[in-house]
Amino acid sequence: MFKKIIKYRTIKTEISYKLLLYLILFIFSINFTAYSKNYSTILDYKFSLKDTIKPEDKILWDIKKRNKKFIPVIKIIGHSWTVGAFKGQEEYFKINGIIIEESSKIGSSIKWATKQLDSVNENKYDAIVLLSGINDYRKSVQSIADDFLEFMEKALTKAPVVFIFNIPYYEPAAEKIAIINDWLWEMSELNKEIVIIDLYSEIEAQKKDGLEFSSDGLHLKNYDCVMDLLIYYIKYYYNIE
Repeated sequence: MFKKIIKYRTIKTEISYKLLLYLILFIFSINFTAYSKNYSTILDYKFSLKDTIKPEDKILWDIKKRNKKFIPVIKIIGHSWTVGAFKGQEEYFKINGIIIEESSKIGSSIKWATKQLDSVNENKYDAIVLLSGINDYRKSVQSIADDFLEFMEKALTKAPVVFIFNIPYYEPAAEKIAIINDWLWEMSELNKEIVIIDLYSEIEAQKKDGLEFSSDGLHLKNYDCVMDLLIYYIKYYYNIE
């Protein structure tokens, strides 16, 4: 077991209305766990993302959210699973009381997803959804976490809430995925604007019911469960019947 003390640091980001976004580094102590294959990298920080929404905008958004006729407009960004699950599925979501727009690219990374936010107008969407991560598995755990943080920080300047799919099981990156997914849960506990969609558990449950993967083990043959999972989380969050 070891303890490491990390000094507080503040990252300032200039956004509209001259508000500042701070990422606050917490002092902590963690136990070191040895993983199989001698894998031993552990994330050693937690951040709290301050609310970046202008107060009056947030009040209007909360009123809008409570309206029974509210139809959320969602921006979805991600890799090949986003292509498979959401491309061309606008009508299916509309039937379920949700409007979606997707930006997706096969083989893309979290960095690519973050870059797509440059063309997203502030307050155009009620939420931004990220489905990415598995293509980044060759990076260190710390680098993957940094990329997720960069996306979160930037997305919260565009929309009031960010939904992030955690990473499904993938054998070559099993240990990294476990660490990143645990860290994502911690981030959501620290930040109410971050909602984690438990894709990992859903896929594992669906496997027991016969969910099939492509020969490369990276893609699903049918993405219905991914679509329905997002619909469930969106409806639950917005209290849509």
